[in-house]
Amino acid sequence: MRLNPLFSVSVALGVSACTEQIPSEPSVGTTPEMRVSKTYTLSDAHHGGNPHFYFLPPIASAPHSMGTFDPTLAPTVRVCVLPDCTSDIATFVTGDGPGQVRVTGGAYQVLWHTKSTGLVVDGQYRIRVYVGLQLLGFLDIRIVPKRGPRTALTGDLVPVRQRQPLLIRFRIEEDAIQQPIIAFSGSRNFTDSEVFLMNADGTGRTNITNHPAGDFQPAWSPNGSSLAFTSTRAVDGSRDIWVMNRDGTGPAQLTTDPATDQGATWSPDGTQIAFVSERDGNQDIYVMHADGTNQTRLTNDPERDDYPDWSPDGSKIAFMSMRDGNAHIYVMNADGTNQVKLTSGTRPAVTPAWSPDGTKIAFTSDDEFNGFVTALDIYVMNADGSGRTRLTDDEANDSDPSWSADGNKIAFVSERAIATGHLEIFAMNADGSDEVNLTNDPGEDVSPDWSPF
Repeated sequence: MRLNPLFSVSVALGVSACTEQIPSEPSVGTTPEMRVSKTYTLSDAHHGGNPHFYFLPPIASAPHSMGTFDPTLAPTVRVCVLPDCTSDIATFVTGDGPGQVRVTGGAYQVLWHTKSTGLVVDGQYRIRVYVGLQLLGFLDIRIVPKRGPRTALTGDLVPVRQRQPLLIRFRIEEDAIQQPIIAFSGSRNFTDSEVFLMNADGTGRTNITNHPAGDFQPAWSPNGSSLAFTSTRAVDGSRDIWVMNRDGTGPAQLTTDPATDQGATWSPDGTQIAFVSERDGNQDIYVMHADGTNQTRLTNDPERDDYPDWSPDGSKIAFMSMRDGNAHIYVMNADGTNQVKLTSGTRPAVTPAWSPDGTKIAFTSDDEFNGFVTALDIYVMNADGSGRTRLTDDEANDSDPSWSADGNKIAFVSERAIATGHLEIFAMNADGSDEVNLTNDPGEDVSPDWSPF
């Protein structure tokens, strides 16, 4: 998701480090047609989303082809208010009682009695389907008057009559629930950087970019169908934000400014991407629609702002700033307002990463012991900055944490094999126990990002 902090914050941290070797995402939909659209109102197998999940009539057209239905799951249906989608107004769990999700006729369904929810005419809402923490798909609706024509609408949102019950039907097939995957950037034999995928145990490493330019800092879209990444493959060789399908196909350039754009992070609903840019003379945090439009500056400080990471509820963005003369972690509202410093003291703190439940932030820092600065380590703190706890304690530098979707694991980058010229990706339990080396290649493996399932 970001440049290797062992290099990029070396000035702030006062430590030596190796550099990442570099020669020189749309919303949750992944089709080219969806990339040029400004609003993504439906994500399922027929609309660039999970290939084994379908919305069904009456809220969507019937699918033309289907695989094997999986009736063994326990999906949850959640409804939130657009555009922010920060809080749920209705939640339906799997069960046999009224208002619960159940299996009927080769599909899951729930009857939503909207009358009791207080929906307003012209209000826009998102219906999301989860299994565990994995978002399978979503559909956006607009409330229309109880009587009158439904054609008096703008946009592509599904019209729903006010105060009328809505039958939500969907089909989940076998293979819809995907196994955890870690995306990362690697420079094999210290040549150009590529984006790789691997299983959570380090097996099955696959290069999905295979491009002569530098491709790095992968960031999963919220439903795992695509990846945003930083690349130098543009004609001018500048670093820009690109997006591609999860198998590396369909790369599309989102930013085109000649200045450096990098470090993408997705909003939880997949409609926006925050990133870092130097286009206005400072290094600041920006945000754009997931198709690259409406690029907007969020921070405006003469010092460096870096490493944005969106909170799981979409309401906040954590980031690092040098604005007080040292590297510290801040948090702000998703529109850039209310910028608050979370860490303090003389020791720096960088690369914030929200836990999936939003209660913790992992980060990179060091300590000072008897006047000597220790190596970089992975720390965790509460979302308000309290309760700082060290997770790793090694003589080599550890940095750049990334949480697994269930919150039980943290992947990170370590210099522990630096004697042989390696930067490697490790994983550990969320309490710092059971550290495991996942990569072991000649070159540098950095910027891990755990898939959202």
